[in-house]
Amino acid sequence: MTSYINTKENEIKNINNLLEQNSNNQQQILKEYDDNYKLKISSFKEQLSQESEETYNKLKICETTLDEANKQIIVLKVEKENLAKLNAKVTKELKNFELEQADTMGHHNHKQKIRHVITLKEENLKLNDELNKVKHDLKKKDQLLKAYEDKMNRLEGKKKFDPKLAFQCHILKEVNENKENIL
Repeated sequence: MTSYINTKENEIKNINNLLEQNSNNQQQILKEYDDNYKLKISSFKEQLSQESEETYNKLKICETTLDEANKQIIVLKVEKENLAKLNAKVTKELKNFELEQADTMGHHNHKQKIRHVITLKEENLKLNDELNKVKHDLKKKDQLLKAYEDKMNRLEGKKKFDPKLAFQCHILKEVNENKENIL
C-alpha cells in the first residue's frame, strides 16, 4: 500500500512538474508575444509620427506658398488699379494740355510767360507723380497689413463677423417654435 501511495505521489510530482514546465513555457510564449506586440506597436507609432510630421511639413509649405501667392495677387491688383488710374489721369491731362496749347497758340503770348507756364506744368506733373507713388505704396502696405491681420486672426482662431449669419440662430429658433406650435 505504501508503494502504491509512493507511486501515486511520484505521479502527482511528475504531473506537478509537467504543469509547472507547461506553465513556464506558456509564460515564456506569452512574454514573447507581448514583446513582439510592444515592438510592433512602437514601430507603428514611430511610423505614424513620421508620417504626421511629413504631412504637417507639407501643409506648412503649402500654406506658406499660398500666403505668398495671395500677397502677390494683392500687390498686382493694387498695381493694376494704380496703372488704370494713372492712365485715366494722363489721358485727362493730355486732353487738357491739348486744349491749353490750342488756346495759347491762338494768342500772342510772350516767351517768358510760356516758359513759366511750362515749368509750372512740369513741376505740377512731377508732384502728381510723387503723390501717386506715395498713394500706391500706402495702399500696398495697407493691404499687406490687412493680410497679416487676417493671418494672425486665423492663427489665433478668431473668426470674421459675417452679418449674413448674425441673426440665423434667431430665425432657426423661430422656425423650431413654429413647428412645435403647429404640432
